[in-house]
Amino acid sequence: SGATYPLAKDGAEFLYREANGEYVIFDASGPGCLVRYWSALVEEGTRIRFYFDGRSKPDVDMLLNDMFTGSTYPWIQPVVGDPEISSGGNYSYLPMPYAKSCKVTLDRLPSFYHLESINLPGRKVKTFSLKDAESFREPLERAAARLRECGPPEMESGAVKKVRVEPGASVAMADLKGAGVIDGFTLRMTPEEPDVLRQVLLRGTWDGEETPSVWSPVGDFFVSGYGKTEFRALPLGSTPEGFYCRFPMPFAKSAKLELLNESGAPIEVEFAVAHRALKSFPKNWGHFHARWTRLETRMGEYVELLNTRGRGHYVGVSLNSQAFTPWMLEGDEVVWADGELTPSIHGTGTEDYFSGAWYFNRGQFGLATHGA
Repeated sequence: SGATYPLAKDGAEFLYREANGEYVIFDASGPGCLVRYWSALVEEGTRIRFYFDGRSKPDVDMLLNDMFTGSTYPWIQPVVGDPEISSGGNYSYLPMPYAKSCKVTLDRLPSFYHLESINLPGRKVKTFSLKDAESFREPLERAAARLRECGPPEMESGAVKKVRVEPGASVAMADLKGAGVIDGFTLRMTPEEPDVLRQVLLRGTWDGEETPSVWSPVGDFFVSGYGKTEFRALPLGSTPEGFYCRFPMPFAKSAKLELLNESGAPIEVEFAVAHRALKSFPKNWGHFHARWTRLETRMGEYVELLNTRGRGHYVGVSLNSQAFTPWMLEGDEVVWADGELTPSIHGTGTEDYFSGAWYFNRGQFGLATHGA
């Protein structure tokens, strides 16, 4: 729980400068946890220092470049990454918790960076320490292996079903009663041309609702809005064998997950759904939502990707866009939460949001947590 408070700076910017010349790029009271560091530019020889809980000496003092290359434990790839694997960007998702406060400095003028933290008021937090790093080596390396080996969920023997869906018809991949969770599904369609991926829709309704919570073309749901794109991420993926989704989809009374064929020709479909029953629906759980939107951009105006109310958790976006210039990626991501007047998140550019940089100058890529 808690709120996310990122600091994003575009160009040579910082919060303030210490008497010893260090540039302060993050300064927050705790308890909390740093969850993401991204930068488009790492000058050789730059040192980064982390000061936790008001200490005058840094708890971590290292070369900034070593944070991303995977050469220094516990900053191991792909929990962290450099421009070669993240198409121009440097990133770290290594959690760095703090009990009272956190200050981050660089010894050289900083450029193009994001720092994101989670505020954890009232929580008992153990502050990050390199001395404790060896104690969590096994779970960290296990997590890194999991990030390297993304793939579809395991299915029971005989779970795959094959059907032919005529134009205008639909097929229920799952039609379940009672409380439960859809843990994931796999899907293979023939043909897989771009028009078909746009014209076959994925529809999910939970607990008898009138308006579907999931409504999206199959291609756009699986980050393939302009044709099939192969990648393997943690929550979903697209492989030569088909698509997979591992987003949990809980329900209290009923669940129906369907494919609707709005193309002009029959399609052949193979699918499998992993699900389990629950004794009851936990009060603090929510429902999974995915909504496709098609918009035209206008210079100087925000493009609204999501506008919703109620308690929830934003988990990500699949963005397909077309333009005649890479300058379209200069649009900053901006997020307002809970009626705030000043956005909690104001980024530095679209490719930066996806942890790349320089208009994805290493080309197409796909990782467990992000890609383009």
